[in-house]
Amino acid sequence: MKTLMKLAALLLVVTGTAQGATAPGQEAPADKAVNDTARAREYFTDTEVVDQNGQKLKFYSDVLHGKTVAISLFFANCTEACPLVNATLAEVGDILGGRLGRDIALVSLTTMPETDTVPVLAAYAARFQAGPGRLFLTGAPESVNALLAKLGQMGPPESHTGMLVLGNVDSGVWTRMAPNTPPPLIAAKLELLADGRFGAEGG
Repeated sequence: MKTLMKLAALLLVVTGTAQGATAPGQEAPADKAVNDTARAREYFTDTEVVDQNGQKLKFYSDVLHGKTVAISLFFANCTEACPLVNATLAEVGDILGGRLGRDIALVSLTTMPETDTVPVLAAYAARFQAGPGRLFLTGAPESVNALLAKLGQMGPPESHTGMLVLGNVDSGVWTRMAPNTPPPLIAAKLELLADGRFGAEGG
């Protein structure tokens, strides 16, 4: 329950109220876009993380900014839900094709940074044939734990939420999807978000 409440708070904090939302198909006013970007930067912060290739990244500026993202939580030695979710995301990446790594990113943040080192994540990413735009992130435990709290992870690492958090970071439009959603539907939702059409035609 606390995790769901935290995720609900995330969507409210990052997106603002529905009253201030831009109608589907309309371009956001410049001042709204600036406000949404500032809000996202303040909320997510530039906490340092490290990807599966050993590259140090600032979470907001390097991972999120300018992207539409699907964020998931995992740990590498999970044998139940995590492999299924990451297999689903691998299919989503295949469907997105060239958009993955250009304006859309699939971001998985470990809940066990102490054991999910760069070599562990490199092997894990290879298992799912991760290419550009598919990020598996770890880092210093205190840094990762701060980001996990932002994403609603308050309990033991093994009991992390399986929900996917999807959002167009710069426009401030966010939603959630169940991890067992068919990959074509997840890919379609990401494209709607990236194109500013989320909510149009039943999206």
